[in-house]
Amino acid sequence: APLIYFIPRPLLASIVIVAIIDMIEYEQAIMLYKTHKPDFVLLIVSFLGTLAAGILQGILLGVGASLAVIIYRSAYPPYAELGRMPGSHTYLNTKRYKQAATIPGLVIVRVDGSLYFANTQFVKKILRGYIYGDEKKNTRAILMECSSVSDIDSTAARALMEIGSDAQKKNIQLFFTCVKGPVRDKIKRCGLLQVFGTDNFFWHVQDAVDHFYRHYLRQEPPNITEEADKMHKVGSHSPRPYEDTVFSPFAAAEQQASGGTHHHPYDRSSNEHNVGGAIITTEEIGIEMDEGARSPGSDYSPHIFAMKEEEVQRTP
Repeated sequence: APLIYFIPRPLLASIVIVAIIDMIEYEQAIMLYKTHKPDFVLLIVSFLGTLAAGILQGILLGVGASLAVIIYRSAYPPYAELGRMPGSHTYLNTKRYKQAATIPGLVIVRVDGSLYFANTQFVKKILRGYIYGDEKKNTRAILMECSSVSDIDSTAARALMEIGSDAQKKNIQLFFTCVKGPVRDKIKRCGLLQVFGTDNFFWHVQDAVDHFYRHYLRQEPPNITEEADKMHKVGSHSPRPYEDTVFSPFAAAEQQASGGTHHHPYDRSSNEHNVGGAIITTEEIGIEMDEGARSPGSDYSPHIFAMKEEEVQRTP
């Protein structure tokens, strides 16, 4: 343009910089660095690609890098070995919570992701590590906690059959628990139920643990009420562990900071319970120490496929 032809380029560049300086959100970059470094790396890759090759090339580079990260995360999902928190039926990551105790002879493992062809080799490696691992541990059963598994494909189903065969050769049982409805439907169709049998699928982790204690250790599972009473110091006014179950992992830190306690809504030391801010009695909600749902006269069974259910079609 004739009007700005003789303006020096550095001056034109400064005009552009001043115009777009407010578009640079460096606070976002700092936040990504603090909270999730892979996202920060993707930001830097896109930024440098844009500077070096151009806007379109930088965007394509960022998209390609993001897809690579997604594939890597799905191919190598996080997993954790779980242990029981003292005085409770809560099972948590033993590396994150040192007080979570493992059960001799039983390995409880949770895979945080759907099982499909991309990660079957990784999952097989994890489970075979427990099967062919340290023989001194005398592993007799492996329990897969499937609450994070929302889908399973045919490749993963075949891989689980192979793992089951390997475990059987070592005289190790493979159990499953917390299996979601859509996954249960596919388990029925792909033949996994016929391979493992209905007795190896449980609703809850504690159901499987109770089964392991009674059928493999030949003893009754620990009584958490008695266990919590033993942990409770005589003369102490602090709540017993089973009276102070923390639902949120952040609640423990909050109660320590405030010096208060975080009470379980169903306080087992009392006949009254706080439900949604309303005080109701045990009789009104029909529970007593969680035994109502598992009483002999109820329709409840600890084995998932022992109970009749209707298959639900997934809508797009």
